Amino acid sequence: VIRKSKFLEYFGKNSLIILGTHTVVLMLLPGIIKRVNGDSGGVIYQNDILINGVILFLITIIIEIPIIYIINRYFGFFLGRRL
Repeated sequence: VIRKSKFLEYFGKNSLIILGTHTVVLMLLPGIIKRVNGDSGGVIYQNDILINGVILFLITIIIEIPIIYIINRYFGFFLGRRL
């Protein structure tokens, strides 16, 4: 039903890297966002959990792209790949 998508293929092929690194990114993001916004309250919007989730997802995906590149380029042996 879904046509071929290079975007989804990229994240599918690199899902092991995402699985191993997304928790660290998600643990650091709220602190970074609070510092940037100067908030002492919620992550971004205190009242809208759905918006928080979508924004955190998008930021996490954007941060994961360079992590995927670095691991594939320099640390492929972690995944059983030859350099």
